[in-house]
Amino acid sequence: MLKTLLNLFNRSTLLPHEQLCFDSWRASLSEAARAILDKQLAAVRLIQRQAGGAKVCFYYRDDVQCPLLHPDAPDLHAATVVLQKPGGSETQAMRVKVYVHRGRFFSLEFPKRPERYALQHEMILHELQVARVETHEVLRPAS
Repeated sequence: MLKTLLNLFNRSTLLPHEQLCFDSWRASLSEAARAILDKQLAAVRLIQRQAGGAKVCFYYRDDVQCPLLHPDAPDLHAATVVLQKPGGSETQAMRVKVYVHRGRFFSLEFPKRPERYALQHEMILHELQVARVETHEVLRPAS
């Protein structure tokens, strides 16, 4: 019953614009970091959207031990994925922050509710393209 309620209020999959951000960031990682990230994702029990979808958080199962990424600082702003509409300018780009918390991928953070931001900047979410991925921290396997 609890699982049914969780599925009603939270999704267990990413929306297309969230998936685009995640896939682009994942592709920018080293092979070793990608392997760790994939093991972590296998232990995700819940994807929760907060603030109208502006923050997408990943929560992990307690019964599964998964490897960690280093550095394992709290609230590490690991990267920023820059999205823009086809032919769009840098001034109308949507900058999505990627956070790692204590060695685990934790969240995607949009500047505000993605639907509202897209409307204000005359964007269509499913047409957005990745302009670039800005890496702020090089992630590697924890020793």
